[in-house]
Formats: sequence, structure tokens, C-alpha cells
Amino acid sequence: MTRLSELAQFLVKQPKGILAADESNATMDNRLLSIGLDGTEFRRKGWRELIFSTPDLNEYVSGIIMYDETVRQKSQLGQSFVGMLTSFGIVPGVKVDTGTEHLVDSDGEFLTHGLDGLSKRLREYKNFDIQFTKWRSVLNIGPNTPSDDCIRLNANRLSKYASIAQREGFVPIVEPEVLMDGDHSLKKCYEVTDKVLNIVFSELSKENVKLNSMILKPNMILSGRLSDKEDSSEEVAVSTLECLIQNVPKDVPGIAFLSGGQEDSQATRNLFQISRKSREFSTPWELTFSFGRAVLSSALHTWNGNTNFVRNAQDIIINRLRSNSNARVNNPAKI
Repeated sequence: MTRLSELAQFLVKQPKGILAADESNATMDNRLLSIGLDGTEFRRKGWRELIFSTPDLNEYVSGIIMYDETVRQKSQLGQSFVGMLTSFGIVPGVKVDTGTEHLVDSDGEFLTHGLDGLSKRLREYKNFDIQFTKWRSVLNIGPNTPSDDCIRLNANRLSKYASIAQREGFVPIVEPEVLMDGDHSLKKCYEVTDKVLNIVFSELSKENVKLNSMILKPNMILSGRLSDKEDSSEEVAVSTLECLIQNVPKDVPGIAFLSGGQEDSQATRNLFQISRKSREFSTPWELTFSFGRAVLSSALHTWNGNTNFVRNAQDIIINRLRSNSNARVNNPAKI
């Protein structure tokens, strides 16, 4: 077993999850503005420090995905955030794609970029003791989307990223997200996600990506947020597991679900049902979570930039993480 495969297994090992705290500066500023705060580096750093200093965080978190700015920042006591996480036994990771651009001649589709200079950036992250990376592609479901070109081009870039990351000594998280936006049905989400995952793993094979040294971060199979249909957690679980069984090789050590804009408790309930049903499907991978908003959103609103509410916000974070940890180990009494 190689160092990367051991690290991948550690990141998805029960009962912990991978926390996504990797919003770009622009996205984080918008979230701060939504609670009435100016989006500044000072505010962003204060929020990240609140998260990273949450008591008992390492009981429920194996790794944290950061944004580039955060990798370079220090706590109020002068310790680097990376060093802080490492001292807690939490593996530091970083988002390495550089955002999206409009796909030319498409129906409003996007292509993720960031391959230019990636090896050089990864070597710099190595000096910061970063251990794993993440690249996210986004695919919208609409009347004419996602197109085959959009799926294949994004899958190609995901696979090239994963190959480069492994070559430079990092575990890559591969995130092909089919968005919840729209009014599509659960069945349509299944059809699109099935196609996306099939093409992603075909491209990963072409790039000779070592499947035992990567982590897949997919969406759950859900109806669109504008759909009139409210899916049961059992429907979500069965459809999600069927899609994964159809497409994900057994060599992949773990699948870390994104929350994708689900409500906090909804994401946890769906994770629990997926974990419970996975026994019937005899799934070969660890099934874990890599949530961002579904763990942090309520805490952000509680904090609201007020130092008096730091502990209240941290209590929300740890309770959400505990619930998701219990959900993934199939403990219904504590979710």
C-alpha cells in the first residue's frame, strides 16, 4: 500500500467526514454580505479561525479543504492555520481549480479551469504541508443541458487534474457536481449523474489515475430544488446507491458526498439512509460526507461577526458534524 492510498483511506475512515471550507473569496464575501457584514480578509480569516478552533473538531473531521488564501493565513496567536489543523490530527487540503468559465457555443454551460501552472502551484502547497486537493466541475440540468461536450470536457479536466495531483504527491478529490438547481425529476438527475460518472471514470482510466489513491465527491440523486416532488430519503438513497454501483469501481476507497445546497437536516437524513441501505447493496467503498453549507451555514448566521457568539456558532458546527458522523455510521438515535 502506498502513502497516497493510505492517506485516502484515512480521510474516508469511519466515523469522520471531510469538511469543505474552501469557498472562494468572492463566494465567502457574498455569504458575509448576506448576514450584513462587509466581505474583507479580516472577516474571512475570523470566520475560518472560528471553524478551525472549534473544540473536539478532530473527533468528527479527518480533513479540511481550504481555499488558497486560508492556507497562507495565521491565527490570532500567530500559528498558521495549516499548522493548527495538523496539530489537531486533521489533514489539511486545498481547492486547486480556479473557478469556471463559460463554455463557448453552449446553452449557458461552464467549464472549470486551473490546469495551467497546476504542477507549480502544487509544489508550493507541498511547502505548506498540504496533503490533498480538490477540483470541482459543475453541470446544470436543463432542457438541453448538460451537453455531451460539456460533460466530456469537464471530465477530461478532472482526470488531468487528478493525474497531476497524484504525480506531485497529493490525494485528489474528484468532484463532478450535478447541481440541484432547476425543476428536474429525481429520474432525470439519475440519468445525468449516471452519464457523468461513466464518462469521468473513463477519462480517469485514460489518464492512468490510481483509483485507490483518490476520493470521489459526487452529488446525491435528488429532484431539482424547484421541483414539485419532495423525494423521500429512501428514494434518494436507493437511486444514489444504484447509480454509484453502476459506475464507481471498487478500487476507489471512499465516496464523500457533497451537500449541494440541501437543508442541514435533509442532507443528514439522506446520508443516514444511504448508509443504512448500503448494507443491502454490499457497497465496496466507505461512504462519508464532505459537507460545507450543511454544516456551516447556520453557524455563520449565529456568529454574525460578533465575538460574543463564537462559542454558540462552534456548538452548532460540532453538533452538525456529530449528527453527520452518526448518520454515516448508521446511528439513528443521535442524528
